[in-house]
Amino acid sequence: MKFLRLVAFALLCLGLSCGGHEELPLAGTSWTLGEMGYPSNLQEISSSDPVVLEFLSDNKMTGFTGCNSYAGTYQVSGSSFKVDFMITEAGCSSRELYDREYEFKYALWDAQSIALGDSVLTIESRDGRTLIFGPKGEGR
Repeated sequence: MKFLRLVAFALLCLGLSCGGHEELPLAGTSWTLGEMGYPSNLQEISSSDPVVLEFLSDNKMTGFTGCNSYAGTYQVSGSSFKVDFMITEAGCSSRELYDREYEFKYALWDAQSIALGDSVLTIESRDGRTLIFGPKGEGR
């Protein structure tokens, strides 16, 4: 009888830990940043110097800020999202691109949630900054 209870408990725990947490289909997708900032003050991102985020297999990611390349790993659990990445340190061609890169990389490092819907990928940081992406090449 104890064995049956243990098996029932294990199945219940497995069901609770897996149910309701469908992982987002991110691997193999590429995105271009369209807007960034706080929801009350989103700034459109120029498509002439795109910011790109690509999700690879094995929870790896890579991208380009318009100035520098970055690469690292990501974790998704439900809507929770965490990243760990390194970025190159080449100079930017303008102060505007430097400022944009700075805002982007700190919003991404501070990411806490992610949502995917209608060809829009939204990442939100702990302090409420939002990164809104469209499919690569389209922005938003």
